[in-house]
Amino acid sequence: MASNLSFEWRSPETARRFRTGVSLHGHTLHSREVLTFVPRISSQVPVLSTVVARQIERYKRFHGSDPDFSKAWWTPPLSPRQAYAVESGQITGMGLSPIVSLTDHNAILAPIDLHAKDPATPISVEWTVPLCDSFIHLGIHNLPPGRASELHMGMQAYTSSRDPQLLGDILATLDAIPEVLIIFNHPLWDEPKVGASQHLKMIHDFLGLYAGRMHAFELNGLRPWSENRLVPALAEQYGKPLISGGDRHAREPNACLNLTNATSFSGLTAEVRDGQSEILFAKHYRSPLGGRLAQNMLDIMNDDPEHDLGWTRWSDRVFWETPSRGVLSLTQVWNGNGPHVVRAFVWLTRLFGHRRLRPAVSIAFGSSQECLS
Repeated sequence: MASNLSFEWRSPETARRFRTGVSLHGHTLHSREVLTFVPRISSQVPVLSTVVARQIERYKRFHGSDPDFSKAWWTPPLSPRQAYAVESGQITGMGLSPIVSLTDHNAILAPIDLHAKDPATPISVEWTVPLCDSFIHLGIHNLPPGRASELHMGMQAYTSSRDPQLLGDILATLDAIPEVLIIFNHPLWDEPKVGASQHLKMIHDFLGLYAGRMHAFELNGLRPWSENRLVPALAEQYGKPLISGGDRHAREPNACLNLTNATSFSGLTAEVRDGQSEILFAKHYRSPLGGRLAQNMLDIMNDDPEHDLGWTRWSDRVFWETPSRGVLSLTQVWNGNGPHVVRAFVWLTRLFGHRRLRPAVSIAFGSSQECLS
């Protein structure tokens, strides 16, 4: 395996040795991001935790149960066209030709739309794979256009059925397609909070069965270096190369890219499957992660008068599955205001995103990437 890591602030000339920059793992307005994180994050903030706890208790008294935040979700602010422009703009600014692989959660509408206009655009998806009481994310890149819908339906069939035989069959089918790239996204992130030891056991159990179908392990541009630095040992244990993944959800371009002299995504796939990968961490990865995340949340919660679908208010882009009326935006349900718990969270997000408070937020919620000085 030959996975080479470069850091733009240390070696700004690195990109000049390549002709193409590749952005992998970015989201558009077609991704559904559940709001289960709202009570978890709010509980860590003294003032907001009191407000949230009070409103949850009020909801429980009225409805007889806690609010189900898994029935609510937000969508990233950028359309496929805008997301492509953000990613390709960063790459061309480095003097490289861009390849952009967008991966919405369990949806392929964005890349299909872009592929129809430019056949060089890969059709890709971030597949949520349920395992035990948890889940992992796999980046499935460069699906054959003529089979993309069929293959995607197979992935969703496993998500619904959780049939281990079906999972093995799908991964075998994808692995057998030479141009497809299967990436284990942010493998060490215990996103559902099942516990570090349980998460590690789960991924090793999964890899014990399916490591042969994985092509690379991701270094993630929105995960801390303390986590990313442990991924190479995991990749080496299973004989796989590393690869970049930005995980962009807002307006900041991916902080981690791949560099190549290939001129197509299939060319990159061939290199990575052969164990070759050139990864570049962009300058902004070095910035304090807490401040970056605060800015991302501000981008998500701000109004956008130029939204491609006309969802100009932040509340147009947050949805709630109601028992009687189906799926509605917060604008429709609460006339744009939202329940107190969400309004409090939005208020705090905008406060933390203010440029005068960002240094304090960075200190409070995440230090600089200290190992990367």
